[in-house]
Amino acid sequence: MKKPSNSHRFALYCNELSDLVMKAQNNRLSFKNKELFNRMINILRMRAGEIVVLFDQNMQISIMLDAEMFKDRNEIMGNFSGVISHIPIEPKLTLAIGITKKEAFLEITYLACQMGVTQIIPLITDKVQREWGGAKEEQKLFTTMVAAAEQSKNFIFPTIAQPQTLQSLIQNYSDPKTGRAYFEPNGNSFFELLQSIHKKTYNEVIIVIGPEGGLTTQEQEGLSKNGFEKYQLTPTILRSIEAVAVAVGAIRSSA
Repeated sequence: MKKPSNSHRFALYCNELSDLVMKAQNNRLSFKNKELFNRMINILRMRAGEIVVLFDQNMQISIMLDAEMFKDRNEIMGNFSGVISHIPIEPKLTLAIGITKKEAFLEITYLACQMGVTQIIPLITDKVQREWGGAKEEQKLFTTMVAAAEQSKNFIFPTIAQPQTLQSLIQNYSDPKTGRAYFEPNGNSFFELLQSIHKKTYNEVIIVIGPEGGLTTQEQEGLSKNGFEKYQLTPTILRSIEAVAVAVGAIRSSA
C-alpha cells in the first residue's frame, strides 16, 4: 500500500486515538482533549473543513474538522478516513549512543525519531560523564519524539532501551547477519556499508557512536575484535549529534 502524502497537513499526536477509532461509528469522531483542542484552535488557527492527521503509536487517520467543533469550543469533531497502521522502516536500525549531556541527548533522540531509528540504546562507556536520568529523562525523551514525529511525519517512535555497557552490547550483537559498525576518521569507506544495506544484505543494522570525547582505543579494539567494522563518516572529527545525523541519514537514504 502506498503511503499517503501528508506533507502539507499538520500532524498531531493523540495518545487515545486507537481506542477512539475502535469506538467510532460511521467514521465520525467527537471527543474531548483540552491540550489538542487548544493547539488546533489557538495555536495552529485551524478552521472548519481543514484536514489534520492524527496519530498514535499504532495508527494514523485524516480527519476533516467539523463546523460544530468551532461553535462548541469543547470537543474535537469531524469525519475521518484513511485508517493506516504504521509500517516500520527497513532495515531495523539500532543506534547505540554513548550517554551525552542531557540537552545533546534530547537533540540526538529528535534526530533518531525524525530519521526512522528503530531503537536507541543509551551506552555506558569510559568517557560518559553523567548518570542516566531514569523515568524522568525517559518522559522528556518521549515528549521530544512526539515533536519529531509531528514534524517529520515518521509516526513510529524508536524504543528506548535501558542503558547498558559496551561489553554487554557486544555480547548481545554477535550475529554476523547483522550489520555492525562504529565510526572513526581512520576507518574504512562508509560507502561499503551503505552498498551492503542498499543490496539488502542485512535485516538489521546497529551503529555505535561514542559520547563527547568519543570511544577510547581499548573500546574501539573491543568492538573490532567482536565483529564491529570501523568506518569513516568524514575525515574530520564530528560531535556526537553530527555523527548521528550523518550516519543515520545516509543509512536511511541508501536502504
